[in-house]
Amino acid sequence: MVLAKSRSLSCFPEDAVDAWSRGFWAQVEVVGDDACWRWKSKVIMTAGYGQVRFLDGKKLGAHRASYLITHGCLSEGKVIRHLCHNKLCVNPSHLREGSYRQNWEDEALKYLDGEAAYYHDLLQREFRRAGHTPDPDEDVWADILG
Repeated sequence: MVLAKSRSLSCFPEDAVDAWSRGFWAQVEVVGDDACWRWKSKVIMTAGYGQVRFLDGKKLGAHRASYLITHGCLSEGKVIRHLCHNKLCVNPSHLREGSYRQNWEDEALKYLDGEAAYYHDLLQREFRRAGHTPDPDEDVWADILG
């Protein structure tokens, strides 16, 4: 498994970051605060994610670029999770930094479809019954499944 590399905007000149950010957002279809913002440029056909060149010339997922612009850095070994499950979405409010395991769990829940809410509620109840207070950012599945 290839670990995600850390990235930061702080080591680049501010004018270069501003120009890169403007160029990035020019390639996004923004349709409302709560809706998915669709990446309109290059897409990695095998994975379905948008792709952009970072300031250092290296390729970067469009969703990772959106998170980087909004938050200033990407942590090493972390992924950017799509809460909306739309690989072309770059709306920062739909993106969260997390572990590979959390991302896998997100995918598993997506495929459970209608059963997802039931099992999520069941796990939350079991977690509370065991004396824990679930945190929305906490990896509840890992504690229960080991």
